[in-house]
Amino acid sequence: MTDTQLQQLKTLIEESRDQAQQALAGKLEGYDAIDLAEQLGDLPTRDKVRLFEALEPEIAANVLDETDRDSREQLLRASPDNRIARIVKKMPPDEAADILQQIPTRRAEYVLGSLSEDLSVVLEELITYDPDTAGGMMTTDFYWARETETMGQALSRIGAKKDVEHRSEIFVIDQIGRLRGILPINTLLEHPSDAPLGQSMNLNPHRVTLQADQEFAVNVVQKYNLSSLPVVDDGGILKGVITLDDVLDVFEEEVDEDIFRLAGTLSKDLERAPIHRNHLERFPFLLARNFTDPKLKFKPTGKFQPGTIRQYAGGTADQKLDPSISDTTPTGKFQFERSGSMPVGR
Repeated sequence: MTDTQLQQLKTLIEESRDQAQQALAGKLEGYDAIDLAEQLGDLPTRDKVRLFEALEPEIAANVLDETDRDSREQLLRASPDNRIARIVKKMPPDEAADILQQIPTRRAEYVLGSLSEDLSVVLEELITYDPDTAGGMMTTDFYWARETETMGQALSRIGAKKDVEHRSEIFVIDQIGRLRGILPINTLLEHPSDAPLGQSMNLNPHRVTLQADQEFAVNVVQKYNLSSLPVVDDGGILKGVITLDDVLDVFEEEVDEDIFRLAGTLSKDLERAPIHRNHLERFPFLLARNFTDPKLKFKPTGKFQPGTIRQYAGGTADQKLDPSISDTTPTGKFQFERSGSMPVGR
């Protein structure tokens, strides 16, 4: 969204203050949820709450997931419990669990009581996991089938459950729920309907346990170039799946932290601080680095483009960031290496 569009949005909200909420809702129909989410942080609290209240639950769910943490907390505090319940119903399980972990227990209990029994049971389990573990990252929304079933039976399962978060693979389990293999969805169409799943699935796929650190899980996905990562309990029972989007969320969060640290910024709220303060905070650090590190060269190798950080997830940095600061100390964070690669985790 451009500065002009942002000003138009602010003007729209200002002009609609004396109108019914439905009038504002109608005017917001042309805006993308991601654009709205990005701009919420630049709006006064009163305006962001009014905008959020005008959105349909499905759009509000996307905005709540994509916006910055401060705006999310403000919107959750301002929204009544029944409104949060309607929004949570439109979210994938892992995102819904994140929201429940950010509101007081009393409110979370009300929301859980407003949901279907099946969804409530799933979310009650997910919120017990530490957010920084594989269990806290995973979704329970994926396709699965039993190893004794045929390709046709697996297709029938998929047809009965179309609206899932992870759609590119089907996870194969045994009779008690232990993970046996993974099968790409398109494989189901390449074999006769009476062919058994077991003859075509990828046996013994990579997996992590519920308690695995999220950075370790990210490292596994990157190392083996996976599109998803099954999560199992100590007995090998399939409990959930970490998707590539989940990995990218963690990756970008950690990269952001390291960028602020490496840039010498004292406040993580860089975009919220006055620009002159940011320069003053960074100046001593950059000056010292420039004079004391002969290997540090400030060369404009290209502009940082949207999505560049996501390109790093494949394991190859395209050198959009410069200087190439070497820091390979095992801190558990994402580190930049002089070679241009960006290893993840430990």
